[in-house]
Amino acid sequence: MKSIYNKYENFKYYHFTNCINIPPQIFGSLDYNEDVNDVRINGVYEYHRDLFEAIEKPCNIEESSYIFEMYMKELFDLSLKVKGKRNGSYLRVLRGWMFNSDSVEGAVLKGWVESRFGLVPFYHKKPISDIHAEAYYEFMVDKMNKKVNKNSMYCQLDLLYTYVQQTIRKYFKGYGPTKVFYRGVNNLEEHRILERSGNIAHIQHNCLTSFTEEKHTAEQFGDTILSIDVPYTKIFFFSKALPGHSFTGEQESLILGGRYLTRILRL
Repeated sequence: MKSIYNKYENFKYYHFTNCINIPPQIFGSLDYNEDVNDVRINGVYEYHRDLFEAIEKPCNIEESSYIFEMYMKELFDLSLKVKGKRNGSYLRVLRGWMFNSDSVEGAVLKGWVESRFGLVPFYHKKPISDIHAEAYYEFMVDKMNKKVNKNSMYCQLDLLYTYVQQTIRKYFKGYGPTKVFYRGVNNLEEHRILERSGNIAHIQHNCLTSFTEEKHTAEQFGDTILSIDVPYTKIFFFSKALPGHSFTGEQESLILGGRYLTRILRL
């Protein structure tokens, strides 16, 4: 493969620490994608063990999701209104992302990924060259927006990720150790292509990116289709995990970033 970027430059898109049991540079690497290990955000399962043990008992995703949603509703007072507005909710953040990944809600999700997994975003509204750039400062302003990032939002997202991981192991075993996802794009050059040989490219994807399980769905969003094998531990959310809700992008899955061997398919 022909190298396009200096390999050392790309480490600026990883922090040195995170909140999981795998260093960021390894978690975001091709080696990890080929040898997947379980991931837990520090302390989440242990502190909420009763919840996750209760989720394990039902025989279908509908019952498990109901237990999870009731727990979240009670723990974070999600039905409570303050000055006429409901408390901040993980559901609102998800819907905000699906409407526009460059929204304030999108920044909150990218900020959570950066905090928990050590993957630094390199795009939010515009390219982010490094953490000292003005674009990164603008991203920081968005992710700290008090209208969205409130009510212990990162803790809510910790629980959501842990719940999704448990549902994958219990109900969606076909998602592991990896599952194929697709993304339609119009301009391949906007992506960070580290190496490329023909229709196979080594691409560093943003810290959080939308993909779909269905190739025909991806075809609606661009004349070039990117296809990657995603470890189940990098699936942050997919709508089937919460079947009681309708989301704008029913086929949309939120995938944690890092480096992926990417198949490039032209329509």
